[in-house]
Amino acid sequence: KGLPDTVSKVKVYVTNTTKGMESTGEVEIKDGTAVANLPEMSFVTLISL
Repeated sequence: KGLPDTVSKVKVYVTNTTKGMESTGEVEIKDGTAVANLPEMSFVTLISL
């Protein structure tokens, strides 16, 4: 399945032991898939733009 077709870009926020809901940038969506390098042991929030 993946992300809805209406989403073309998301803003990524990371929360872990050193980052508190810190923006790590924007990620383009292609064919319902977002590809990003994320730190391990983190909560990740994606907000559509």
